[in-house]
Amino acid sequence: MSEKTNIYEIAQELGISTTTVSRAISGKGRLSEATRQRVLEYIASRNLDPCVRKRKYTDKKTGNILVTIPAEKDYALLPYFMEILSSVYDYCVIRGFQVMMAKTGANDIDALKTIISKHKVDGVVLTRTITDALDIKFLKERGVPFVAIGSYDDKTVSQVDVDQMSGCRDLTSILLRMGIRKIALFCADRTHVVTKSRLKGFLQAYEDNDLDFDPQMIFDGAGEVFKAEQLTEEMLKKGVECILCMDDNICINVLNTLRKNGVRVPQDIRIASFYNSQVLNEYYPPISCVDFDIKELGTMAARVLLEALDGEEKAGKITMGYNVILKESTK
Repeated sequence: MSEKTNIYEIAQELGISTTTVSRAISGKGRLSEATRQRVLEYIASRNLDPCVRKRKYTDKKTGNILVTIPAEKDYALLPYFMEILSSVYDYCVIRGFQVMMAKTGANDIDALKTIISKHKVDGVVLTRTITDALDIKFLKERGVPFVAIGSYDDKTVSQVDVDQMSGCRDLTSILLRMGIRKIALFCADRTHVVTKSRLKGFLQAYEDNDLDFDPQMIFDGAGEVFKAEQLTEEMLKKGVECILCMDDNICINVLNTLRKNGVRVPQDIRIASFYNSQVLNEYYPPISCVDFDIKELGTMAARVLLEALDGEEKAGKITMGYNVILKESTK
């Protein structure tokens, strides 16, 4: 039977470093053939079974943090992602970390893989969550500390999110109690977890108010300008009372189309958004919305990540609050 030992003891006996012993055993790294044979012959002659500690990703420190943003066309330019990036940067830099950025898509995480493979960062902040996320699976497999902004169906993943479902339920309920019935819901990409959460809240409002909703009044692709314009014009022809937008980008697309066609808000049609932003705040009339603090969201994600790097990792979900703000667009 082989005798258990560690590579430190072998190194001490041979008068070499533990790194040299590890390279000889693994066959990886630069090492002369003579030295390799010397180590292997020593192990074989004494029938030793060396325990080589597998190096953890966290063993090496770089002082860098990575923030991923969407690779899809123009998504990275949306105020939401820019504000998240800025808040993570502000929190990390004053604590001695530098912040890097990489673009990832639902089916393309090559930029993330390259950075992690080269060990350029200590940890990662993911600015969105997608169903069956490749980035989350990859980071877990590699043992990389990370935090996801958004919800994900895995309790071992550190998550920071707003109570999206409740906020969207509350705004929708208010509109229904105002007597508005012909509502169209404009979505972008339903593979995004945040879209699913907001949709769940929207439908829950109908259930809470004992009302039926026609699923054919849910429309995808409104994140694209052309599609949003086409859908908006269709809703005007159908006499829809209110267009509810999943986010600020969709809402801006809708508002621009209405302005182009000389349609008045709220006199001719009501508009509301499940997410507010600084850009949306500049539109007139002011838009009814679900409002939450994006800076606080990014800061909390950065805080959770740095605490994890400090050995205080607590997997689980932090849920932050929201406000429903009624403005002129739904009067």
